[in-house]
Amino acid sequence: MDRQARVNTFHGEVRDGRLYMLNRRQYDDYLTRLEGLPVAITIDRMYGVRSGMANRYYWGVVVRTLAVFTGYTKNEMHDVLKIQFLAPVTIGVGGEVMKGVPSTRKLTTIDFFEYVESIRLWAGERLQCYIPQPTSAEERQIKEDAGDDGVVNLG
Repeated sequence: MDRQARVNTFHGEVRDGRLYMLNRRQYDDYLTRLEGLPVAITIDRMYGVRSGMANRYYWGVVVRTLAVFTGYTKNEMHDVLKIQFLAPVTIGVGGEVMKGVPSTRKLTTIDFFEYVESIRLWAGERLQCYIPQPTSAEERQIKEDAGDDGVVNLG
């Protein structure tokens, strides 16, 4: 029988090898409803989310400039940039292992900043296409979003 899993996300923090849940009561209430049922648990690191300003700079300046310069659409250019500058991801499909195109959504804000800078340098050096730097306000916001290590602090 094919069953669809309902996924709920709970957030926490690992300290001294132990998982501490935020909203512990909500987490415990949900577990109570699953009493006696089989479950799957996935734990994933949380990443900082880039600001709307950084996203607008990427799509409105970086991707748009290169799309106009090369004749690609913005979505095509975005795909080309991901393939060129991000490591491929390995995915399982029907029991087979395949390589896939990575997503920029999972980049930490620091990794996203470095991704954009790599694109700017490449465009200038290889294509002779100038992509303006973010304004100082945009750059400051990107760095503030990243915090010290680019990871969301749950504490």
